[in-house]
Amino acid sequence: YLISYLDKNDKIIIIDTDTPKEQIIGQLKDKFELFIHTYTAYSRELINQKKMKIEPNDLVDLTNLLYIKKGQYYWTKEKRWINLIKEANMEKYIYTEQ
Repeated sequence: YLISYLDKNDKIIIIDTDTPKEQIIGQLKDKFELFIHTYTAYSRELINQKKMKIEPNDLVDLTNLLYIKKGQYYWTKEKRWINLIKEANMEKYIYTEQ
């Protein structure tokens, strides 16, 4: 498999690997856990609730979740995103003041 991505310095990294596809998918799911689960909850809400509307900044807010890794926290005061993250069972990523 050929994989390409940007590292933390925005350099393009290309890997030609014999790693099994399932292992690669598992690593990506692990790395982007908050984004994947919250995006799924967001999509489910859009489909199931007619009253939920796409807001102009939603794509930016969702994209920001890609930067949050395990052991890091997401800080927001927007109840909408807090509720979606909780619905996705990803509360461990929500920053709470002590």
